[in-house]
Amino acid sequence: MNISEIFKGEHFALDENKLIPIEEAETESKYASVCEILEISPKHLFYDPEGLINRYCYWDGLFYQPFMSLDTTFLETKLGDFSEANRFKVRRSFIQDAYESKKWRSVLNYTDKKVLFHVYKKISSMIPEEERANTFLEIYVKSESGYDAALVREVIDGSKDESYDISNAPQKPKDGYYVIYRGATPESTPVNEAFSWTLSKDIADFFAGRFSSNGIVYQGRIHKDKIKAFINNKEQEVIAFPEDIIDIKEI
Repeated sequence: MNISEIFKGEHFALDENKLIPIEEAETESKYASVCEILEISPKHLFYDPEGLINRYCYWDGLFYQPFMSLDTTFLETKLGDFSEANRFKVRRSFIQDAYESKKWRSVLNYTDKKVLFHVYKKISSMIPEEERANTFLEIYVKSESGYDAALVREVIDGSKDESYDISNAPQKPKDGYYVIYRGATPESTPVNEAFSWTLSKDIADFFAGRFSSNGIVYQGRIHKDKIKAFINNKEQEVIAFPEDIIDIKEI
């Protein structure tokens, strides 16, 4: 186990297809007390083979909570005025109440980043259309992975705050085109399918070498009118449809 594997296991999007129901992974004697203390059904408790530190999790399609083990001691130990079990119940209740009250941004603000896109897909059709793109971009910047092409294409052309306009970039286009970069590792989305690029070669270099990977840095060009969103943070991220990026080459 290395730092890269731990980071991916704890921060990359949850793969629901790999979760093993607790009733299949463990004997009832091992998980019954957890369910009793947390007041949950075992159908929402799972063994996560990709969780190198947190091997178990609660996931009901809306609220996610990882656990290092099924030892109930840490659930009952108080830190301050509340035990971890109390905190679990409060967090779950808060998200459920926000969902029932249709406070969609509150739901997403308190959602673990491993399941942000899972939850967004669940509630996106209920978010007012004029707010969908902004809400999507707010969770996009928090997440390491998890979105899919259909989801991006469905929402990204919607109404967005002016802060996401490429005119806010410190760089200016040449003849209407921006030079953009992408750092890719063997696990990255293929460059001809990728939506995420950056205006900074240094940032692309960082992502190409992340996780001790011998990655590749790509350079391309895109017309300013084809850029779907610009995220003006340290990553200088450009979101665009793959078919709109031209002159792609390795550098």
